[in-house]
Amino acid sequence: MDEPILYVDRKGTHCEKWDGLRERFGREDLLALWVADMDFRVPQCVLEAEKEYLDTGVFGYYHPSEGYYQAFMDWEQERHGYSVQREWLRFSPGVVPAINWLIQIFTKPQDRVMVLTPVYYPFLHAVRDNDRTLVACQLVHQDGQYTVDLAAFETAIAENQVRMFIMSSPHNPVSRVWRREELSAMLDICKKHGVLVLSDEIHQDLTFDGHKHIPSATAGDYSHMVITLTAASKTFNLAGCQNAFVVLPDAKLRKEYDAFTKRIHIREGNPFGYIAVEAAYRGGKAWLQQVQEIIWGQLWIPAGAAGNPPAKGLRYPLGGDLSDVGGLRRLFAAGGDGTLLCGNLRPCRGLWRLVRGGRPKPHPDQPGHQPGKRGKGHVRYPTGAESLGADIKVYKPYQEAGCFCSRPSAII
Repeated sequence: MDEPILYVDRKGTHCEKWDGLRERFGREDLLALWVADMDFRVPQCVLEAEKEYLDTGVFGYYHPSEGYYQAFMDWEQERHGYSVQREWLRFSPGVVPAINWLIQIFTKPQDRVMVLTPVYYPFLHAVRDNDRTLVACQLVHQDGQYTVDLAAFETAIAENQVRMFIMSSPHNPVSRVWRREELSAMLDICKKHGVLVLSDEIHQDLTFDGHKHIPSATAGDYSHMVITLTAASKTFNLAGCQNAFVVLPDAKLRKEYDAFTKRIHIREGNPFGYIAVEAAYRGGKAWLQQVQEIIWGQLWIPAGAAGNPPAKGLRYPLGGDLSDVGGLRRLFAAGGDGTLLCGNLRPCRGLWRLVRGGRPKPHPDQPGHQPGKRGKGHVRYPTGAESLGADIKVYKPYQEAGCFCSRPSAII
């Protein structure tokens, strides 16, 4: 049975996305499209499970149930065809912490770690902050779609003696769901050169338009060299619960991971995360389907909106053309965690400029929000905010510059 999908006004609730605007950007009257979480209330099954635990009135040390692991394994099998075994599963408080941990475990200072750019900027930070050498292989934009230049991919690995490849699948922020043949081509190259692969699959459940997510570990014989990272946080709006899965099919890799987490004394999370995740995977399917329908319905940008002049090269890579940048003003109504990657926008320091003409105050983290060399001149648009409405002003330089939009096969 369907349940109502409710928008929640999160202002004044210590919400990072809304209540952190002044600290980060110097003003509060902005559309908070800079954090990838939703403004939809979580599934009712999650609220009920948390209430049952809260009613005990005791919040001591917690031991996760086997039902938590089984719920995840069932979800992976049913939705993605991935037969995950219980002994493969390990905890992390998030995918980004897991990436940092895995870099520390399986590489040494100055080792080369490769990413495909433009990419989610914490990938870049993780490599640099852990004193590793970043190798960036640029995605190629061709015929309205981002693809991997396999020759350049292998050259980058071979010439730089890359030890680790951090993959985003589906890819954030270009919204590509990699096809099986693309995955196997990249992974075969990594296998040939002895490269360990971290596959961030946190957006695996948010694919659209007939595109099917293929877990990297299932694209061929790669279980000994692929570590999968995922979570329920994007799917069910549970980021604050700080609960993620690290999937390690290889026993040797598991042993090294376990030794590391034992040294840092972080092997389990908080009870609220375990309870929310299990409940969501068991009872949140109908909620997710409705949210996806709402998001998909808001991704279409109408031609001629606001009477703005046509933009140059504005198109979808999977068919169909868009004709003007004005449609950006109705960009993505409430709920969902999505992006379009838009280019040729100047000076492009963030969406707050696009919709309000505001200028952020300097912030030490701001330069890191560029998703790499190919991210310059691009803006990432999450759909996790209320509808922009008809009165939003499009910053004039963006109207004049024109832009490129990729129709997503996944919501990032």
